[in-house]
Order: sequence, then structure tokens, then C-alpha cells
Amino acid sequence: MDVSVWDHATFSKNRDHLPESDITHEFFDLVLAQAKDKRLSSDEHFSVDGTLIEE
Repeated sequence: MDVSVWDHATFSKNRDHLPESDITHEFFDLVLAQAKDKRLSSDEHFSVDGTLIEE
């Protein structure tokens, strides 16, 4: 309780490095596999929420 809260800039800097790491892809693959196991995904169609996804 006495320790100061981390600076928000630290999170932002670390967040910028996530796409460069393998852990991001591994996490996405795991989430996708769970969705497929529960039949929550489809190869027949897809929807987009308007979020910009850059490659």
C-alpha cells in the first residue's frame, strides 16, 4: 500500500514493444484456438468492428 503506483508511460512504452514479440502471436493463437474449440468462430464469414489493424 505504501509503494507508489507505476508511471503510465511505462505501460505505454512496453505496449509499443508487444507486436515485436512472439508472446503476442502466441496469445492470439491461444485465444483463437479456444474460440474454435467452442465453435465461436467461423471460416464462412467475418465481421470487423472498425478498429484499424496495421500490418
